[in-house]
Amino acid sequence: MKRIKLFLVDSNKKFLDQVEDVFIQKQAFGIDVIAEAITKNEFFYNKEALKNADIFVISASLPDGTGIELVEYIKENDVIKDKPIIFTIDKQTRKYASIATEYDIQKVMHKPFKF
Repeated sequence: MKRIKLFLVDSNKKFLDQVEDVFIQKQAFGIDVIAEAITKNEFFYNKEALKNADIFVISASLPDGTGIELVEYIKENDVIKDKPIIFTIDKQTRKYASIATEYDIQKVMHKPFKF
């Protein structure tokens, strides 16, 4: 069975660690976190993981920009434009939920959420 490869982007390192721990503990889910980024720059720096990811989980808010900027990059990149995106928002970024539909984002999730 092919395992699903996630690329996580969130400014909260604790959140990233929690998500990764879930998939390490629940190997039966068939999901591996192949890359993490806390900033927009870290996301762009990891070119190999960008190509290899099956799904992107992107926070609306980043310390050096917005998650929408990353979504725009993905949607304009011929190699990765068709890969699913899960967009995470919180109380401060809920306005992005309506914008997400314009970018063909597959799922918007409100943080905090339980696994």
